[in-house]
Amino acid sequence: MNKKEFAIAIAEKTNGKVVEVNKNGVIMTGVSIPIDSCISATTYVDDMYENGISVEEAATKAVNAANASKPTLPDISFMDAGFEEVADKLSIKLYGEGKVADDVIKKSALDYGFEDLNLVPVLNLGQFDNGDLASVKVTEALVQKWGKSVDEIIEKAMENSKSDVCIKAMGMILAENFGEDYVRSIGMSMEPETSDQLVVTNKAKVLGASAILFVKEKLNKFFPDGYFVLPSSIHEVLVVRKTPTMTLNEMTEMVKNVNATQVHPTEQLANHAYMF
Repeated sequence: MNKKEFAIAIAEKTNGKVVEVNKNGVIMTGVSIPIDSCISATTYVDDMYENGISVEEAATKAVNAANASKPTLPDISFMDAGFEEVADKLSIKLYGEGKVADDVIKKSALDYGFEDLNLVPVLNLGQFDNGDLASVKVTEALVQKWGKSVDEIIEKAMENSKSDVCIKAMGMILAENFGEDYVRSIGMSMEPETSDQLVVTNKAKVLGASAILFVKEKLNKFFPDGYFVLPSSIHEVLVVRKTPTMTLNEMTEMVKNVNATQVHPTEQLANHAYMF
């Protein structure tokens, strides 16, 4: 049984359908199970197939995931709503070139210093019962339905996202895991203003790498001699104070090593560092 046949067998047992999804540039095979009149829960079968899980066990996992993924949705369906009704639910995300489907609208982030990344507006639908966020990328079909330009939609998404920013010193993150005494013992600062390394994300820490778009003024103040941005994942970025001994090539090697060993391809933002 190949992977496609495996997925079809799961779909038959769950009343679902087989889908192929461009997940941050990686084509994933999934089984989509309807949980609402306009929302489906998709379970990706790639890892289950590779790990030799049986069709029966995979089907059970898919059904359980669907049952746990009933979102608390707005009173309106995003497919039927006008732009004014959903405008406040738009936010902006960052994705690499070629990482989203062709029909998803996007705009280059070159003006922000990220020449190979794109601004992608998403519509936030609500929160699943398991705590995950439900969202959908804005497509050309929605643009036509709303009667707005791509620039207008992205501008609104950017406006909504400006306040959704979380900046933490790496020392504070270590303190949350190992205690403040440990951080003091290694001489790390727990305050963003005096830290050499910062983590920038959004408040939910989900698809939060785009928060870097709104903190340039603060970063210039924190790091007057410059800084590197290391794209940890689509969820967050690491900002490192630039020193005379650091080079962009060294920072890029760090990003490549982390991507190769710790970040799943579906979570990767870029494979090199940026210098400001």
